[in-house]
Amino acid sequence: MAENHLLDIVITIPSSKLDEFLEAFRPAYDGVIAEKENTLFELSIREDKEAGEVVIHLVEAWTCTLEWFMGVQVKKEYYKAYFAITEPMFTKERQANVWKRVERFSHSKPSHYTA
Repeated sequence: MAENHLLDIVITIPSSKLDEFLEAFRPAYDGVIAEKENTLFELSIREDKEAGEVVIHLVEAWTCTLEWFMGVQVKKEYYKAYFAITEPMFTKERQANVWKRVERFSHSKPSHYTA
């Protein structure tokens, strides 16, 4: 039976590496959003000019079991190049948490997706 989960990831890189990170990220992003089990994927950033770093916040919503996610999804080919290129950029250990979504308290307006 499918479950609804939210994957919350925080990555910190040097500000000077942001464009390179985003270029390497794009193929993985495109692969993830093409998956039928993925229902949301957002990337947000916060720049710490004093530290010369950018904090990247990734939020992914999935409709699948954790067993499927860990056994199938995380092994997809498009992650390999992304990890190989981006992990050496990390200035802090990547933080990752999985949350169980409470659907009756999930909401977004169409305006959420417009700039």
